[in-house]
Amino acid sequence: MRSETIASPLSDVHQTHGILLPMQTHDLSHRLTEEAMTPGSERRQRWFIAATVLLLMLAGAALRIWFASVNQLQPQFSPADDGDYYQRALRFATTGAYIDDFWLIRPPLHVFLFALMIRISIILGNIDGIWLIRVAQTVMIVLTIPMVYDLARRLFQPRAGLIAAAITAVWYPLVELPVHLFSEPTFFFFLVLHLWLLIWWRDSRRWYLLAGSGLALGLGALARSPTLYGAPFVLLWLVLEERRYRRSLDTSAAAPALSLVERWRSYIPLRAMAIVLVACALMVVPWTIRNYLVYEKIILVDTIGPVNLWLHVEKYPEKGVEILKTMPQGERQVFAVNDTMRMFQADPVGFWQLLWRNAWFHFQHIWKAQFLEDMATKRSYYGRPLQATWPLGVAGDLIWFAFTATGLAALAAPIGRREGAFRWLALCWLLYTIVAMMIMHIEPRYLLPVWLILILYGAWWLSNPMTMLRTLWQQRWHGLLALLMTAAFLGLSLSYRNYPELIQRTATAEMHRAAAAQAFAADDYDRARAELEQAMQTHNGLVDQRAELAFALIAQQQYDAAQELMGNRDSQRIALARGDIARRQQKTELARPTSTRPKSVPVKMCRRWHCNGSAPRRPAAWCSVMASTSAIFRASPQVRRLIWPKTIASPTAGCRARDGWCCLCLSRCKLAACSPCAWPAAHPNRRRYSLRYVPMQPTQTRPNRPPWLART
Repeated sequence: MRSETIASPLSDVHQTHGILLPMQTHDLSHRLTEEAMTPGSERRQRWFIAATVLLLMLAGAALRIWFASVNQLQPQFSPADDGDYYQRALRFATTGAYIDDFWLIRPPLHVFLFALMIRISIILGNIDGIWLIRVAQTVMIVLTIPMVYDLARRLFQPRAGLIAAAITAVWYPLVELPVHLFSEPTFFFFLVLHLWLLIWWRDSRRWYLLAGSGLALGLGALARSPTLYGAPFVLLWLVLEERRYRRSLDTSAAAPALSLVERWRSYIPLRAMAIVLVACALMVVPWTIRNYLVYEKIILVDTIGPVNLWLHVEKYPEKGVEILKTMPQGERQVFAVNDTMRMFQADPVGFWQLLWRNAWFHFQHIWKAQFLEDMATKRSYYGRPLQATWPLGVAGDLIWFAFTATGLAALAAPIGRREGAFRWLALCWLLYTIVAMMIMHIEPRYLLPVWLILILYGAWWLSNPMTMLRTLWQQRWHGLLALLMTAAFLGLSLSYRNYPELIQRTATAEMHRAAAAQAFAADDYDRARAELEQAMQTHNGLVDQRAELAFALIAQQQYDAAQELMGNRDSQRIALARGDIARRQQKTELARPTSTRPKSVPVKMCRRWHCNGSAPRRPAAWCSVMASTSAIFRASPQVRRLIWPKTIASPTAGCRARDGWCCLCLSRCKLAACSPCAWPAAHPNRRRYSLRYVPMQPTQTRPNRPPWLART
């Protein structure tokens, strides 16, 4: 590959042997318009674009801060992936020991990031670690806004960049993304960085940009291991870009004739491939070495893919889970791979049938209005602030519908002059992600590569729709393909649910719930019950409505009716209602949350509780952990001395009861009417949290090493 700096795509017309490509004539008028601009107008345009991108970044940051302010879901109470990531990060930050998940070996990068933020919060002493994690993730997602702009600008035109940046700033899933402690915020940031640096290198041929793209690919793989499978996509893109680059330079008719094999051999950019692969390996190989030293097995990043694939093709997955749990952690991947190969060799037809048995259902599941799906069809909101953020969520579904329909049509359009070989890279990511979701289980956050590609191409279409329509009309085969893809999307999306009926039903239920909330605040429980019963008739599947009706019954001291209404259902609000019944009946042990789903007790609700027996206006459950930093104090005295002054041996010093310790120091605690814990007067947590002393039972002894620190 030549190292010379090539001309910018803005200053030349892409030609093949001196002939303008017919499919790229729609870019010529835009180039001539740019050339006709005076230096003053060009400077003003640059300032306008810079100011617009900055405003989009500020708007994106404000939306994410607002979303975090109305969010009640906290990772320390979650049984899902975010709870596991938080607990392992907390352990790593406080003890220095990184321990893999008990079930599977997972990618580590986001856990390291979380641990760093928690460690900083410990050093500072007065800043919550979860708040710092969310700030870091918000900064990462906001930084993708200018990167998406420049990526779309280089591929298409500045107007497309502004539209793509605006979608990235305000689209609901990307606004919600940094609030949750998942691996996807880190993965999404490095995926965007990787693609942006690739296209920047294409335009400038500076090798450090290509190396940075490889580093970003490796870091993305350490957040989500499927990113590693993007390395072959990059190699294919490099070959196609080198072919395009050489053909643009070799315009001489007297060029020597080469055979097909020799021509394609000259297109292989070995140096560029080596730079990307070596840079990616520099990030991944140290973690692979760590896995080999710990488990004595070659595990590149994690064991999630092979194990999940084996469970998917296993006829009895529940039994398969029990089998894997009996094995050492490092043996599970080897067993899963070998048994998967055995099943394929024994019955190839049956294997493929099992592999694709849920493919069509999962494929349909991709093309749905996600916010409306979560708001109107789920059995619970699971602590997500869907009601408080519904205007942004509805707008997000409309934005998704627009950029998905136009993005699919743009993917069928002729390749643009600036686009180059990026279409092939985009299609590889698109098809790989969709096929993986068709085979495995699907979650909306797994589809971020699909939506990133469609945002870019949808912005290209929306930046100049009339020109795109004329181009598709002139290129009939491309136009037919665009029509078929758009029609298929519309058919899949609109047939997935009866959206008009769903919207009408949800709106009616929410109006009744809003009226019930006003009645409840005015202590008019009869009216609140009537409104909630109307809401249940409209949307009977929502468990949270049953919990709110149970609160109205509890306020009228109809405890048995409330228990019968809730039954054995489990959700966040159901747990709060059960805890309030137990508190009113003086059943302290039952008031403590015993659900297997710790997510059902949000920390903001727990902080409303008062141990003196006075019932708050809105009932809340007992909570055994009162602060987001609680588990830090479960560690050894050496760890606590990192936080507390050396003159204070323990945060329990000064407690006014016998045979016990503070609830923040327990590995297991019970709730009872108790005395306040004596925090140091200067410590900010004395003002922040309403801490209570928890007495021990006579048979209890304090463990030397809390169970949560034990190696699994």
